[in-house]
Amino acid sequence: MKGYYDLLLHPKWKKKRRKILKRDGYKCTVCGSVKNLMIHHTFYYDVDTPPWQYPDESLLTVCYGCHKEYHESHELTIKSRNNPTKRNKTNKPPRKKKSKLVPLCYQQKDRYRKKVNGEWVVINHL
Repeated sequence: MKGYYDLLLHPKWKKKRRKILKRDGYKCTVCGSVKNLMIHHTFYYDVDTPPWQYPDESLLTVCYGCHKEYHESHELTIKSRNNPTKRNKTNKPPRKKKSKLVPLCYQQKDRYRKKVNGEWVVINHL
């Protein structure tokens, strides 16, 4: 497998990165800066997973300074990822219905994360 930084040059990651930047209004979701923007993974899976295969909800736009501060003050969260094996046609699980509801955090355009009493909280500016 390629190195992690090689994967950040992959066209699929570049497309996902642009999507997250657009969703977050091309500004840091912590301080509102528009310079040196990066995409932060709020957790990592315990198996080799390319960066573009993470759910959009787990990715945040942050500036370099906020990204560095976050990694210096938080432990790296690693989640287990279930890799389902191929199933035969007779053993298919029931299909999940897609919800048409949009989470509240995506309905409001201006949202930022700020450290309050040592915890990161979402601040919605109206």
